[in-house]
Amino acid sequence: MFWNDRKETEDEIFGTEAESTVMLPADAPTPVVPAPHAKEGGSVLGTGISVTGNITAEDNVSVMGCMEGDLAAKGVVKISGTVKGNVSGESVVVAGGTVTGGVTASDLVEIQRGGCVQGDVQAKNVRICAGAKVVGDITAESNAMEAGAVVQGKLNVGEKKA
Repeated sequence: MFWNDRKETEDEIFGTEAESTVMLPADAPTPVVPAPHAKEGGSVLGTGISVTGNITAEDNVSVMGCMEGDLAAKGVVKISGTVKGNVSGESVVVAGGTVTGGVTASDLVEIQRGGCVQGDVQAKNVRICAGAKVVGDITAESNAMEAGAVVQGKLNVGEKKA
């Protein structure tokens, strides 16, 4: 896909409504956390693009390239590339990418398979999928962690984010 000229649609980048419900096994100790619905619009930092500096966005942001600086969005942030800086948004999805810095969301932080966060995570709801890694402390009101997920830090569940 690195050399593919095909353009991804907004649904492929931000997901569709049908894909937006996160379901856990029935015996999971934490509640099912609905993923946010993508708003219309958004900005994409594509593969092969590197940016140095802070970004503030009023909408959704998808980072498939490399960024050095803080990223603050009012919508959904999806990281499949690399960010060296703090990331915040309504919801943050680390989809196979890497964040070296803190991750904060007013709703959901989801770290998917292959995703890595090297910094503290704070959100109302946190979901860490099998094959994902967090090196830092997690503070959340609810947390869902699949078998095979790795957390190297303190887990503070049931606490409101600071």
